[in-house]
Order: sequence, then C-alpha cells, then structure tokens
Amino acid sequence: MNASFVTTARSLRLRRELWVAFACVSLTGMVAAAEGPSAEQVEFFEKQVRPLLLDKCISCHGSEKQQGGLRLDSLAALQKGNETGPALVAGKPADSRLIQVIQFSADDLQMPPSGKLSAEQIAVLTHWVEQGAPWPATAAISTAESAAAGKHWSFLPIENPAVPQVKAAGQVRDSLDAFIIAGLEQKQLTLSKPADRRTFIRRATLDLWGIPPTYEDVEAFVNDSSETAVAKL
Repeated sequence: MNASFVTTARSLRLRRELWVAFACVSLTGMVAAAEGPSAEQVEFFEKQVRPLLLDKCISCHGSEKQQGGLRLDSLAALQKGNETGPALVAGKPADSRLIQVIQFSADDLQMPPSGKLSAEQIAVLTHWVEQGAPWPATAAISTAESAAAGKHWSFLPIENPAVPQVKAAGQVRDSLDAFIIAGLEQKQLTLSKPADRRTFIRRATLDLWGIPPTYEDVEAFVNDSSETAVAKL
C-alpha cells in the first residue's frame, strides 16, 4: 500500500476523532447549561450573593428605582446593563462593570456610594462571575424583599440598648441576665435553679473547650470557695 495513502488515511481518521471529541465536549457543556446551576452554585448564590445584592444594590437598582438606568435584580437585567453596556459578562470578572466599579478605582465609578465593600464581599462577587454568574431561574430579587432585609437585625447599626427592668431582679448578676430574664418573663417562664458546682464546671468546660473537665479540675473548682472561682474557671 502506498505510504502517502496510509498517512493521509490516518490523518483523516485523527481529524474525525478530534471532531467527535469536540462535539461531545460541546454537547456536554450545552446539556449542563440547560440543566441550570448545580446545587453547590445555588447554595453559594443564596447564602453569599443574594444577601449581598439585597443589602448593597437593590434599593437603588431594583424594580422600583433604577439609578443610571441600571437594574441588578435579575441575571437578564445584569447582562443587559444600561446605555454604557452590560453590567456583567459571565465568566469574565475583568470585563464586568459590576466588578470594575466595586474595586473603587480612583479614575472610575465607585459603587456602592455608601462605601467600598470588604475584601471578602468583593471576592464573593468576583468568584460568582468567574463561575459564570449562576442564577436560579426563580431567584429574581424584589424591592420589597430588599426593604424587609434592611430591617433585619443583622443589617441594623450596633446600639447599646437600655437594660430592662425585671421582676426577678434578685437573679440578675449582670446586664446580660436582665435581657435573658426579661425574655423569659414575657413568655411567663422562669430561670432554672442554679447548677451545682460539679454540673457547672462540666457545662462550662464542654461549652468552651468541647471536652469534659478532668477530675483534678473538678475537685479544684468544687473546693474553691472564693468569690472569684467562677471568673478563674
């Protein structure tokens, strides 16, 4: 058989195999895209991305208000962007305006106007875009949801509330006790009886160390009659 013919045949077979492999990879990618985000991606979006968009973006870029003509309450809106172009390019953080503006470059827009996001928050959004910006099909973010989130205790500024007055004032050893007892009294409940010293050291050690106390530690605490025994423990 002619050597050139054999070489040509092998070359054609190799090309065919490469095209088949390429088609399989492409089809796999299309099927994965059609199936939507994975369970891990959905969890990451719901726990990390959605709360961040709610807290920092939706009040100004949601269904009721669109500063700069921009909405950020759905993936379609992010990809559409505004007159300057898309706000997000899936898989390309460097080309996504959303990521560019949160970097707070001196020669660019700086968002959000309330202040630069933390390094961890920027990393969350960057990683999300790197993943291809997976967004569950039913996860549009509403302005009402944003308003409700803004009233959640975790989004409110830190305060120093007044210590409540309680009926069982004799059981209050510090201000934290007063808040606990006030909550119990609202539900018509009372504190349990104080734990004996052996129970107390076991609970405290398990809570703080995750392991029970040694025999020597228990005996030392039980026999320590000083007023500073608990503080030392």
